[in-house]
Amino acid sequence: MARQVEPRVVRGAILSASSILALFSAHPAPLTAQATPWYQADGFRATNGNPEYSSPSKQVSLPQLNVNMAGSVRPGANVSSNPQMNRQGIQPNGFPSPANSTANRPISITTIQNPASSPFSRPNYQLRIQTSAPVTQKTLSSTTSQRSVQGQDGFDSSARMTGPTQSLRPPPSDLKKAIDDSGRTLALHESAGDKVGQAVDHAELARLFVQEDKPELAFAHIDAAEQTASTISDPRLQADIFNIKAAAKLASGRFDEARTAYQAAMVILRSLNDERGEAEVYTSEGWVLQSLGDVPHALSCYEAALYLFTKLGDEDGEVRIRLGIGSLYQSMGEVNKAFDQYRIALPKASKSQQARILVNAGEYLESRGDVGNALDIYSQSFSLLESEPDPALEATVLTGIGRCNTALGFYVEALRALERARLKMKEAGSETGRAAVIASIGELDYWIAIDPLTWDRDARFKDSLKEYNEALPLMRAVADRTGEIGVLTNIGLVYDAWGKPNRALPHYMAALQKMDELQTSARLEEFRIDLADQSASLYQRVILLQAHLHHMEEAFNLSERARARAFLDQLGNNRVDLANHLPHDFAAGEETLRRENISLQSQIGQELARPGPEIDQEKISSLRLQLSVVRERYEDLLDSLKISSPEYASLLSVSPLTLPEAQRHLSPDTTVLSYFTTPDLTLAFVLTRGSFHVSKLSVTEGALSASVATLLDFSSDTDALPNLKPLYQLLIAPIKSQLKTSTLAIVPHGVLNDLPFVALTPDGKHYLGDDYAVVSLPSVSVLPYVGARIKPVGGEILVMANDQEEGLAHLSHAYDEARAVASLFDTQPLLGDAATASALRTAAGNYDILHLIAHMDHNGQDPRFSRVMTGSGKVDDGPLELHQVLDLDLRKTSLVVLSGCQGQMGTRSRGDDVIAMSRAFMYAGSPSVIASLWSVDDEATEQLMVAFYTHLKEGLSKAEALRHAQMDVRQKYPHPYYWAGFVLTGDPGQTGSSNLVASSAK
Repeated sequence: MARQVEPRVVRGAILSASSILALFSAHPAPLTAQATPWYQADGFRATNGNPEYSSPSKQVSLPQLNVNMAGSVRPGANVSSNPQMNRQGIQPNGFPSPANSTANRPISITTIQNPASSPFSRPNYQLRIQTSAPVTQKTLSSTTSQRSVQGQDGFDSSARMTGPTQSLRPPPSDLKKAIDDSGRTLALHESAGDKVGQAVDHAELARLFVQEDKPELAFAHIDAAEQTASTISDPRLQADIFNIKAAAKLASGRFDEARTAYQAAMVILRSLNDERGEAEVYTSEGWVLQSLGDVPHALSCYEAALYLFTKLGDEDGEVRIRLGIGSLYQSMGEVNKAFDQYRIALPKASKSQQARILVNAGEYLESRGDVGNALDIYSQSFSLLESEPDPALEATVLTGIGRCNTALGFYVEALRALERARLKMKEAGSETGRAAVIASIGELDYWIAIDPLTWDRDARFKDSLKEYNEALPLMRAVADRTGEIGVLTNIGLVYDAWGKPNRALPHYMAALQKMDELQTSARLEEFRIDLADQSASLYQRVILLQAHLHHMEEAFNLSERARARAFLDQLGNNRVDLANHLPHDFAAGEETLRRENISLQSQIGQELARPGPEIDQEKISSLRLQLSVVRERYEDLLDSLKISSPEYASLLSVSPLTLPEAQRHLSPDTTVLSYFTTPDLTLAFVLTRGSFHVSKLSVTEGALSASVATLLDFSSDTDALPNLKPLYQLLIAPIKSQLKTSTLAIVPHGVLNDLPFVALTPDGKHYLGDDYAVVSLPSVSVLPYVGARIKPVGGEILVMANDQEEGLAHLSHAYDEARAVASLFDTQPLLGDAATASALRTAAGNYDILHLIAHMDHNGQDPRFSRVMTGSGKVDDGPLELHQVLDLDLRKTSLVVLSGCQGQMGTRSRGDDVIAMSRAFMYAGSPSVIASLWSVDDEATEQLMVAFYTHLKEGLSKAEALRHAQMDVRQKYPHPYYWAGFVLTGDPGQTGSSNLVASSAK
């Protein structure tokens, strides 16, 4: 009996017009409270009360994107302005929305498109395998050219990425018949002594076995074909055999050997001037490189193929390449580039290809929260499949329609679409897709359960758990770890919303553990997976839940883990180049394990791409056992790195300190004040070596964002900055009695990274910096790295200044500051064109102090390419980029001062953790970095820096020297804009520990 779902009245305004217009300048207007139900909208007709799909009246088109950042697309954008159902972040009912905190939204049933042609094409004597029809065998001719296996281009191993492509494989019965026919033909040619025929037949059988996902059976025929072809002077046949050999190697996960075979085929095809064959090999080699994670070289191959296909007027090849490049860009989060490719391809694409393009567009719109327009796109896609049925793709579209209707509150229509999707996925034999559909039905039940109009909430919660518990083992069986994280989180959400937090917590924790494992695997597998927003929301919920249950130590430990997690998320799973720092054995071992991991994942994906009944479970179990061994070996490798190079290990895996470990690293005169902001409240963890307190502060992250933004909007230096007082009352006053040491180490979170804590004041006259030497820490877990690198401040200083950068304000006092600071140490500064990035890279490791005066350019799209705008020099080697800072050897350096604009600012993820120059210099070896929060005043900064070094040479600690310098500048410039912008991050230093006292006395 079909499950009944209550009809749902349309809720309030669904989409924000301003947000949609900002993103899609040429797209239909957003839905309103009077929105038409989807089954009555353009492109649909209602028949007997049931929705039926028809061709849309308007031409198939894509939205015009206007996305200002190329970062990863993240789910959880605003979907509803209804005050009772806000899906952005934590809802008013206290629970994070599944769209934010699970992997259900980004679950993609479609695959990253392999642009190789189909994957097996036989243009001379066999019909190309299309998504609409099975392969059929034609009569073999006796001439070599007609029987040639031209254009073999590789196996579609995209299943290991996100899911199978069942539609590309002909039915098993057709393959079996083709194999039988080829076997009989081979016997005839052997009887006749036809060497050419035997070579072609062996190649054909090898091709068919690879297509059947049995590459181990293909190799014997490949060997026989190669041996026979060696006696025949037919280079085209030899090229075809190399292509089939490459496909077999690729299907068995031997990527390097596949590349070697493709390259051998390329040499022959070039000698034949076969540009179409070259284009296909470029395409296939690009897919191999993409599978290995070498995206730049993969794109180079695709571009070469695109050039040749375009030159030849091969529209099918051009469309395949553009779809492949587009899906690759979309998987990397570079949506503008992806849609540019899709738009060019769309007019030339077949209907099934157009449908796939629209599905990608629909998934993007859905991930942005634009469910109304996503629904329209899915509708267009479905209508295109009427003439070219594809069960897996139809199920994908129906799932998208169901999810969109869930978001819009059309629960009856959502369930109808999802139940149809479930049947289609079963027809397609896709276990991965079926698991995703079932999870989507579970999410539908969750939303019905928490809807204020639902009367039988308990029954709905039970239905949701039933679906999730059915989906979870399926996710695990097909190794969909992203989906598993989503389902675990959603099970936690159900229990949480049901008022059973103790049952929710284990599922939340399991989801967090899987996220950490996924991050480690990302390093091995070279894929991008963006769960930053989901992990941030989930960490917030779990930390609040732990605090609610009075598990304060666990809440602190999780806050540290959240910071470490956010830092790795902010790096975007990119392989950070640590070649100058990592032990050679680690780098070599990691590369070996990475390739083993990719090969095993590929083989598992290929096996799972079979229809359900054909999957060899024994083979799957064996491959997964081997995969678990590889991951265990990598964990062991990371453990060894944590011992030898702990700071760089933190760039690869989550390894935060626990509370007792953190307290052991604190000096007796230091108190740590660690904040954690949430949509509901802010937690303040106060710890010393012997005490630990937690306070719940009644200020939300939204309120803090507004206050800090207002604070930093300096319209003039006469502003009274009224927000400094209420922020003091909110953030400091409730815990002031616990701050009893001379040094205060503040660990900001979220927007608090932008706050000048030293300027907080209870009365506008007395500031926090008057009472404490304040230092900032990115997390408490950096204390071991900082402590291991503490050294006396010596007298060798490198001063560099560049006062001019095109398009930026002239730093009129930069050279005066450089000369004044250098004169304190009896040295000369490097100015202008002498202050180059190469000069810094060459000399930096020889100095105790680095003092850099220049503009800072922050890259919001990719923080690794934020820059210090150094001088050009005779041969312009460009500015110093953040990722290059990581390669500096600053083991001798005790202090780096970035005396420029906004050196402390960086791109902050939702979770936290600023990727800024200050942290990069710390990872390069310096225990302390001074940098600015805003564009500082040029003249006041010169005075502050001279005062700082003067106090440092007098024997004060770094923190005390900065504190006294700020108090000195306040005498002339009382407004905090002039003196509060500079922040010391890392080691505060100790009074009298500097070598500068002795050197200045000589």
